[in-house]
Amino acid sequence: MPHNDFLQPIDQQSELTTLQILQGVFESAQLGICITDSSYRYVKVNRAYCDLYGYTEAELLGKPFTLVVPPGDHERLEKLHDDFLSGRVDEIAQHWTVRHRSGRDIDIYATAGRLVTPGGHAYKITTAADVSELKTLQKQTEYQQAILIQQAKLAEVGAMVGAIAHQWQQPVNAIALMTQTLPLLLDQGTLTRENLNSHVEQVMQQIRFMSQTMNDFRDFYLPSREQEIFHVSDAIATVRDLLQGQLLKAKATLEISASEPLLYSRGYPSEFKQVVLNIINNALDIFQEQQRHDGHIAIKVEPDESMLTISIRDNGGGIPVELLPDRIFEPFFSTKPDKGTGIGLSLARTIIEEKSGGTIRAENGPEGACFLVRIPRHIR
Repeated sequence: MPHNDFLQPIDQQSELTTLQILQGVFESAQLGICITDSSYRYVKVNRAYCDLYGYTEAELLGKPFTLVVPPGDHERLEKLHDDFLSGRVDEIAQHWTVRHRSGRDIDIYATAGRLVTPGGHAYKITTAADVSELKTLQKQTEYQQAILIQQAKLAEVGAMVGAIAHQWQQPVNAIALMTQTLPLLLDQGTLTRENLNSHVEQVMQQIRFMSQTMNDFRDFYLPSREQEIFHVSDAIATVRDLLQGQLLKAKATLEISASEPLLYSRGYPSEFKQVVLNIINNALDIFQEQQRHDGHIAIKVEPDESMLTISIRDNGGGIPVELLPDRIFEPFFSTKPDKGTGIGLSLARTIIEEKSGGTIRAENGPEGACFLVRIPRHIR
C-alpha cells in the first residue's frame, strides 16, 4: 500500500484492509482482550487472553465469561455486566481475582469499554493483565515489613521486662508483708474471720494488678492481624502503664489529655501503641542523658472532621534542626549510635503512613521535640 494511502482516514480504505489492521492489533496485543455480548458469552478473544486463562480460543467462544470467575462471584459479576452494557454504571479499572483453567487463582488488572453497533447491539470489551507476580511481591513486602515491626518490638523486650519487674516490686513486697502478718495475728489470738477476709482481698488486689500488667504486656507484643476500632486515649494509657517503671526511674511525668472523651480510630492498635512507645522512650532517653529530674511528656488527642491528631511533646530541648523534617525518619539513622538499631522512627512512619493511612512529622516546640501523628477518625 502506498505510504500516503495509509495515512488516509481509515473509512476511505477498503473494508478488507480495515479488518486486517484491526485483527492484527487485536491479535498482537500483549494484553488479554475479550469481547462479550449481552448473554455474557465470549464472541471474540485474542491469543494473550487465552494464554492468561489456559484455554484455547475454541474452548472459550460461545461460553459465558463466568467460566473464568470464582463460583461465588458469578451473580455479582453478571449484574455488573448487565449494568455496564445498559449504561447504568461505568466500570472503573480495578483488580480482580479470576480462575485459571487449572483451578488456581489469578490476580488481574482489568479495564472495560462499551461498544454499541449501528443495529443497537451492545458489547463489552475487556482488557486484562496478569499482576499475580506484583501481588506476590506486594504480599512479600508487607510480610517482611510485619517481621521488621515485630523484631523492633522484640528488641524492646529487655527494657519492658525491666519495667514490669519494677512495677511488680511493690505488689510483691505488699503480698509478702501481708502474708507475714497472718502468723503473728494467729499467735496473738487476734486473727478473726474479718481480718482474714481483709488480708485475702488485699492480696487479690495486688495479684489482679500484676495480672493486668502481664495482659498489657502480652497485648502490646501480639501483632494486630486485622484492623479494629480502638479508643485512642485508652491505647496511649496502656503504653503509659507499661512505662511506669521507666518514668519513675527517669523522674519524669507523663500527661494524657483529649479535647473530647470518646475518640476512636480504625486501624492496628498494637502497632499504634508501638509508635507511641517509641516516641516516649526517645524522650526518656534524652531526660536521662541530660540527668534532669523535671522531665515532662504531654500527649494530647484532638479531632477534626475525619482525622485525629495526637501531639506528643517533651521538654527535652528539641531535635537538631539538620535532622528535620525527614532525616530523623530515615531507616537505620540514630541520634544514639551506641544504643538501638535506628529503625524505631522509620518503622513509626511506616506504621502510620502505610498501614494506618495517616501521617507523622516531627518539629521543635517551645521546650523540646513535638511529634504530630494524624490517623483516621472513626465516629461511632
